[in-house]
This record gives sequence, structure tokens and C-alpha cells, in this order.
Amino acid sequence: IFVVIAVLLTGLIGVYVLNPRFPMAKESFIEIFQEAFLFITALLFWVLVKKLPSEKGGLLLIAGFFSVLWIREMDAFLDFIHHSAWFGAVVAFLIPLFYSVYKSGMKTVLAGLAAFVRSDAFFMMAVGIALLLTYGRMIGSQWLWSMYLTDVKSVHSVRRFIEEAMEL
Repeated sequence: IFVVIAVLLTGLIGVYVLNPRFPMAKESFIEIFQEAFLFITALLFWVLVKKLPSEKGGLLLIAGFFSVLWIREMDAFLDFIHHSAWFGAVVAFLIPLFYSVYKSGMKTVLAGLAAFVRSDAFFMMAVGIALLLTYGRMIGSQWLWSMYLTDVKSVHSVRRFIEEAMEL
């Protein structure tokens, strides 16, 4: 499965690099796939919320986390409403989510989180999230790239491509 996904992603990035539309548009192939993968991940956890009622609270938190990442990634669409409208969408999402977690009880929160931490997927998920939230932001730093590239247009295009590809 890993090899198939690696070949697929390499091909997608290759198609994007060969695309004559440079610099990278706000919504690119890479961002569309990021949004799709985040949506699918969140959706799978929402399905588990229904299937495993004894772990509902913990699964709600995990599903909510990935849903918030998805909402944040959809900022290009939400910016049509207002700049940083994603923040309001996240707050509007979190209020009923936290109420649902509260209603499900602390017992299901601990059971759901403990079951996920004990699962085989946890380590890979934790490493991926750590890379996404730390290294992805660090490698996308304008300051870092401007030290090595002097052309401002090139800095933005290359930095953005590397950052988005790493996030994917």
C-alpha cells in the first residue's frame, strides 16, 4: 500500500511540476488532494463514532481534530466570505463538538483515546501529525528560503511548492 501511495503522490507532484501554470495557484492539485485526504480521515473517524459507542467521547475528539484541520485547509474557500473566516467556522464547529464530548461522558473519552493510542495506527499518525505541524511549517518559512534564493518570485513559488508537497 505504501509503494502504491508513494508512486501515486510522486506522479501527482510530477504532473503539477510539468503544469505550465506557475507560480502555484491558491488552490492547486496538491491542496485539493490535501483537503480530500483530510476529509476522508475525518469521515472515517466520524463513522467510528457511530460504530463504537463505548469509545464515543475519544473518537469525537479525534474526529473533531481532523475536521478542524480540514476546515483550516479550506481557508481558500472561506476567504471569499471574509479573510480568516475559517476561525469563525472552527469556533462554530467546536462548541457543539465539545458539548457532545461532554454529554458522552469522561468514561467514553478515556476509553476512546486509550484504544486509539494502543492501536497500530497511532504511532504512524502521531509521527505524521508532528511532521505536518512542525516540519511543514518550518520548511515553509519565507525567512529560510529567502536566505538561499534572491529572486522574490522564485522564493515564493519554490517555497510554496515544497511546503504544500511536504504537507501532502
